[in-house]
Amino acid sequence: MHWQLDVIFGEDATTLHDPNTQLVLNILRKTVLNVLKLYRDKHEPKQSMANITRKCLHDTDMLLEVLAKFAD
Repeated sequence: MHWQLDVIFGEDATTLHDPNTQLVLNILRKTVLNVLKLYRDKHEPKQSMANITRKCLHDTDMLLEVLAKFAD
């Protein structure tokens, strides 16, 4: 999981010094990673995590689709 967090979210490049902020962002990153994994496994198993993340960043409709499928 650490490799994915670093490659997809650039976690190692974070320059935050406040421990609480680091903890909150770490929890958010892991939550987002799990949501993306669930979506990929059910709906687009051949897509890479980085590809799905990129699509969500560039296309609001894709982001809403991922979130809607997660709520199902």
